Order: sequence, then structure tokens, then C-alpha cells
Amino acid sequence: MLDVHFKRHIMRTYTSTQARANISEVLDATTHGEPVEITRRDGSSVVVISKAEFEAYQKAKLDAEFDVIMQLHRHTVEALTN
Repeated sequence: MLDVHFKRHIMRTYTSTQARANISEVLDATTHGEPVEITRRDGSSVVVISKAEFEAYQKAKLDAEFDVIMQLHRHTVEALTN
């Protein structure tokens, strides 16, 4: 299970047109830890986060994947270390 904790904020939402027109505002918000959702006309969307939050997410994801691998191969690792 992936357990990532980010600061809780009400997420700003922009259309892609609004985001383009307000790019400095979008970047300022994400730099200060606030995720920003950008939606397209077709209804698809993305969430923009700061590099620091992305790196924290990536680390948590890799740690969780490593834990799963270690659980799956625990007996083999124990046998090799004994």
C-alpha cells in the first residue's frame, strides 16, 4: 500500500486556457506546496505539484515497491544471510 502524505489544501482548478493565461500564478501556487488541477475541454485533467512533492511521492512509491519485493522474497533473503 502506498502511503504518501502531502499538505492538505483545497486544490485550485483551472481550465487549460486559464492556466496558460495565469502560468505564474499556477507556478507560484505549486512552488508553495499547493497542487493545481488543470482540465481540458475533453474532461481529462492533470495535477501539477512542486518538484519537492513529486520527489517525495517518487521516494514513497519506490520504498513501497521495495517493501513488497522484500516481503515476496523474505525467505530467500533470510536463507542467504544464514
